[in-house]
This record gives sequence, C-alpha cells and structure tokens, in this order.
Amino acid sequence: MGIFKAWWHTQSCVGVLFDKDLNSLPRLRIESAGESISVQSRFASPVEFAAYTSYFIKDGAVHFFLSRSNFHNVAKHGRGEFYLCGNFNGWQDAIGKDAWKLKKGSCEFEYELAVPISYFGDLRKKFLFKFANKEGRWFQPRADAPNLEYDADGNANLRFLFSRTHKNFILAQSSKACDLREDSYIVNEDSLTRLRIDEAELLLESNYGCKMGVEISGGKTTFNFFAPRADYVELLLRKLPSDNPETFAMQTEDGALWTLSFNENLAGKYYTYKVFGRNLNASTSFDFSREIIDPYAELLTCADGVAKIVDARFAPRAEVPFVPPKWQDLSIMEIHIRDVLKNAPESIAEREKLGFKGISKWLDSDDCYLLKTNVNAVEIQPVQEFDNKSVAEYHWGYMPVNWFAPSSAYASGFMTQAEDFAEMVDAFHKRNLAVILDVVYNHVGEPNYLIAIDKEYYFNTTKDFALTNFSGCGNDFRADAPMSKKLIIESLKHFVSRYNVDGFRFDLAELIGFDTLSEIEVELKKVKPGIILIAEPWSFRGNISGALFDGGFAYWNDGFREFMLSYAKGGGNAEGFKYYVSGSQKYYASWPAQTVNYIESHDDFCMLDRISQTPENPSVSEIKTYKMCIALILTSIGIPMVAEGADLLRTKQGVKNTYLMGDLNALNYERGCEYTGLRSWVRSFLAFRRSDKSKALRLADRYSEGYLEFFKAEKSESSGVLFNADLSVRAKMVFAAFNPSDALVKMPLGGLNPADFLQIADISRFDENGISDGNYFDKNFLLLPPKSFALFVQK
Repeated sequence: MGIFKAWWHTQSCVGVLFDKDLNSLPRLRIESAGESISVQSRFASPVEFAAYTSYFIKDGAVHFFLSRSNFHNVAKHGRGEFYLCGNFNGWQDAIGKDAWKLKKGSCEFEYELAVPISYFGDLRKKFLFKFANKEGRWFQPRADAPNLEYDADGNANLRFLFSRTHKNFILAQSSKACDLREDSYIVNEDSLTRLRIDEAELLLESNYGCKMGVEISGGKTTFNFFAPRADYVELLLRKLPSDNPETFAMQTEDGALWTLSFNENLAGKYYTYKVFGRNLNASTSFDFSREIIDPYAELLTCADGVAKIVDARFAPRAEVPFVPPKWQDLSIMEIHIRDVLKNAPESIAEREKLGFKGISKWLDSDDCYLLKTNVNAVEIQPVQEFDNKSVAEYHWGYMPVNWFAPSSAYASGFMTQAEDFAEMVDAFHKRNLAVILDVVYNHVGEPNYLIAIDKEYYFNTTKDFALTNFSGCGNDFRADAPMSKKLIIESLKHFVSRYNVDGFRFDLAELIGFDTLSEIEVELKKVKPGIILIAEPWSFRGNISGALFDGGFAYWNDGFREFMLSYAKGGGNAEGFKYYVSGSQKYYASWPAQTVNYIESHDDFCMLDRISQTPENPSVSEIKTYKMCIALILTSIGIPMVAEGADLLRTKQGVKNTYLMGDLNALNYERGCEYTGLRSWVRSFLAFRRSDKSKALRLADRYSEGYLEFFKAEKSESSGVLFNADLSVRAKMVFAAFNPSDALVKMPLGGLNPADFLQIADISRFDENGISDGNYFDKNFLLLPPKSFALFVQK
C-alpha cells in the first residue's frame, strides 16, 4: 500500500494518506536532517478525513459534507437550500430535487447528506461531486483538497473512491516539532518506502498583523520583513543608489518575521535586502548574491534597482476631493498612458509624453482628447512598477515587480513618479473623471523578488515544486496565503489612501480567488465606500464569475463581447440579444451594474480589425457594423466600457498581440478628422449615456419583470427593446432597435405608439434634440433599412 500524500497537519503531527484503506496501522517514522524520529500513529476519524475530502464512507453509505472551511464561497451563497451534484446524478439536474437536498449537519459540518452505497452501482467507476445552491451557483472546493480534480474546462470537482473510505488516513504524532527549514520524510517500515512531508499547510499559516516594510515614527525607523524559511537576512543601506551599501543583520524571534530598528529618521536613503537560506529542494530559490527589493517598498529607482525610504508624513498625496460616480452611472474608457500621449500636441514635452506628467498637463486644456470623449471614468493599464528594461521601452505593464510603487518609467524625472502620479489623479478628478487602475496580482514579472524570499509561500507549485502557469506569464502568485493576501490588500489601500484612486480592475482574477477578492472588497470599502471593483473573472485554469455572482464585484463579460460582435455582423439570434441587452441577468450577473459590457479591450484584435478586411479603409457597411457594436454596448444594461480610440475608428492593422508595439497602439488623432461623422456620433452617444434621458438604462437595483419589452422583426433576428416599459422607475422610456442584416425589415410594435417618442439617433446621426427624416413607420411597424439602428426617447 503506497503513500500518496503526507503533510504537516500541525507543528508535530503528520497527516498521511495511503492510496487505499488499511486493515491495520503501519509502522511509520520520520527522517529529518539525518535523524530518525519516532511517531505514535492512529487512524484519523471519519470527521478528520472529511475535513479534507468533504466525504467519508461508513455504515453502508457515502456521507457528504458542505462546510465553509472547505468551500470558500459558501459565505456568499450560504443561505437557503443546498444540493449534492455529481456525475452520478446528472450534476445540475440534481438541483431542486429533495433526494439530493442537504440537511443541517449533526457534527462539525454545516450541511450533510448520506447516500446508500447501493445507489452507485459499479463501485469501480470514477465518481465526482461538488455542491450548489438552489439558484444553481456552484461552491468552489478548497485548492489543497487531496481529492481535487479539474475537468477539461477548468472546473474544480472532488472525487471519491470506495477504496478510500477514511481508513486510508493516518495521523502520526511526532516526538519532535518540525523545522520548516529542513526536509522531512515519512517512512513506511512495512513497505520500505518514504515520501517527503509537504510543509505547505503549516508554512501558509504564517501570518503577522504588524505593519510590514518601513515605518518611521517618533524619530525612529523600523524595518519589518517576512521570510519564513530564511536562515539569515541582511539589510543593505545606501545614501545614494550608486553607493556601496552598509550591511546590517536583521533580527528574528521566530525565524519568520525579521526586524531591525534605528533611532533616527532614515527617510531619503535607499535600501535592499539579502536573504540567506538552504535550498534543500526546489521549494525555495535562495540566492545569496542577490539584492532583493522590499515587497512593501513605496518608490523604486527602476525595476531592477533599489528602493527609497519614504516618510509617509511628507509623501506626495492626491488632494482634490472627489466622489466617484455610482457604478450604474459609469461610462468607462480603457486607456494606456503612452497610447494617449504619443501623438498629443507639441506643447507637451517628449519626456512628459512618456508618463503621468503628460496626462496632467493635457487635462489642463479643454482640447484634451479624454475630455472630448464624454466618458466619466478611465481604466488605466497597469502603472505599478513593472519590468520594462528602460524608460523608453514601451510596455503594457502586466509584468509587475512591486505593488506599492508607481512606475518609475512614467516619471518625468528621477524619482518623481509619486509626485507625478498624485498630480495626475488630481488632474483627472478636477475634470470629474474617475480613476480605475488595472492591477495584476495573479503573477509577477522579472526580477522576481518574491521567489527569492520564499518560492513555495508566494507561488503556486506542482508536487515537484515547478511553478504553475495558469496566468500564461510564467508563474501564479499564491494570493490566498495570509501574508500574500496582506501584501495585496495593503498595496491597494495604499493607492486609495495615498493617491485617492477610485477603483481597480483585477487582471485574471480567477487566480486571485474568491476568498481573497472577498477580503479585498471588505477592506477597501472601509477606506472608500464607493470604491469601484471590477474583475476579469477568468484565467487559463477556469472562471470565477459563478463564485462572484452574489458578491460586490462587477466583472468583464466575455459572453457579451463575443455574442454582440457576432450579432452586429449578422450572426446570433434574438434570444441572445434579449439576454445580453438585459444585463446578462440570472446566469452571469445578479444585479444590473455587475456586468461590464464591452467588445474591445487591449487584448487581442481591436474591434474594427475583427469587422473589416481592410481596416485602414473600411467599407460603409463595415463602419455601420462598427457603430452598431458601439450602440449595443451603450444601450445595454450594465457598465459600458469602450477602448481608447473607439471614437477614432481605431485599427491596429490586423495585429492580434501588440503589448510591446507602442507605435501601433498609439492613438491616431488625424484618423478622427478623416471620420468626423463617426467621431461625433460616438461622442454624442457617450454623452447621451450619462444624461438624464438615458436614466432607464442605468439601474442600481434589479428591475421588475415587466421593465423590458422586446420586439422582433418578421422573418429576421433583428430586434428592439423598450426600457422602463412598465414605468416602474422614474425615468423616460427608451426604445432601441437594431437591424444587422442586409435586408430591409419590418418590426411590429405591438401597443407602442410612435407618437409618444422622439427619435434622437440612427446609424448615421445623433442629436438629443431629435433628428429629422428619421425611420419610417408603416402603421404599427417600424421599417429598418439594412445595417441600421434607431434610438428613441419618450417625449
């Protein structure tokens, strides 16, 4: 009988899982640092087994258990009825059936269900299970469950085997406490086999509530640094970045938290660390020759430079008072600092066009592009210190090396980035524009300082300690470890409290995880109650939108992106149109402003390049399709987001991935002069979206059953929608109709009276005061020409 997993269950107890049940206790011992350590073994109880696996088998039944400790989004969905679902009962088909409804738990678990073994038939089959509530929201199992399996779509399920009832789980009490710096092995004397004891569970319990990084108070400077398996840590101090450092030994009481204090204010000096330790296996990557940047450093000379000590009392701050728009009132434009500035007016200096200062300077002018778009929020691609190799190098910024420091590449001078960034946020706020930062907490770039502190603590690894790569960027940050979580939350709070940032968009949020995202929400709302929180809910591993369904995050809607683009191009169907224009309710979003509706972002092809074969010179028909995409974004319930240059008919010349191509990404303002009609139309539409006339599109709460009325053209998928059809909110009704087909269509209007409405837009014109010679009504039908759109507002 083989051991397939062993781990430190406590400081002096090893959990040992065998590949199948045992009839008697095996003879076990521990080997560590050349020493043989005796143990006292016992069978784990069924409840102790289920604490990891969520099931045990006993007394002729499989007992399944749902608990908050094992399913991390129970707290959000943890009310009402819960169901056991698996490949043995049709998965979601089991929801709502009494036979699979969980009962209140009788032991340590909140809910349970016992299923007779006879139900399962052939016990050699592979059985998978998980839990859901009555609304169909799935509960996500803990990532370290020994019976966790991912399917081909990245869904996490649990497996149970009839050869592993609970009698395969042994608890071995050691006569000596473990040392996380040493490799330890569990040895089975009966089979003469041994397996390394995993320290991750015990290691990841390390947690400290004190302020990390550098703290200056009362004329005293204190350094706190977390390195849970280091043997020795040095602080290196410099007066200037190029100086040879003075070296000081850090002190520790527990081997994990390293501290050092000076009875003076060291603000303005520069510092790094060196971390010494033994690389007994691939779970650590100590490098004694390497200088390491403090993860909590607030200013860096450059990505691979040194950190500057900052006295928070005198640090630059954003000062302009600003209350961000309510989520339902947001109109977001995603931007990159350099894309916007590359072709900005000559009055902005070339160095200023590289960063924050250029944005601030341009916002002082009424001629600023961002002011003309009529959005009220910008979502800025990453500005935390990232791994560009020089100031001039163009980079999207999705390879961060530090999460507290604004990027040195965007500074107007040496070490001015904090001042420049604070000034930029103030400049946006003076112009009533909210600032949302795109942040990357799912992986890190190079230099990877965290891996040299503790690889296994800060990064997800395989059993052989290879870095996992569900981010597609070489590593996956272990965001659920307590000190990782602290690092994330404290850096976000830093940007809110110091720089008055209004919100964040979380890149590849599935890898951050539900628990961490939930804590982020709680902590940030304490600092800024109206904070804007947006998740990109997927990764290469899976999608977390289901877990976030009842949470306080909005999230990018990739279903909207793909369907609405297809619909505008003449594909799709009326049912899909209804679902997405309604705010993707019930299945994707639980409240109106939870879905971020978009068709283009920085990733992949830009929208025009997905529509036109000749994007430099698109056809009239292709431009109509492009405008229909804009109309679908801006008339759908949810938060609309457009990409920079949406009003300029932007093309990236058919190139899919442009993350290093600054010249190709730069906005071409002259192109807007070529397509002045489109530019005016898009900007007018964005202004309408923020106006009182569009209030029916901007909902804070779930709408009534009769709020929307849909219309469909004869023999076509061309569709229309009436907002506030039942007049349940105090807002004018809005009617939008779309014909993406190549034929004239007639759309029956039912009881809708055209005389009650003013047409303000078609596919070519937009005027909130009304357009003349609009769409033609034939009795109770709306005639829609090929590739057309019509927008009406109640008089």
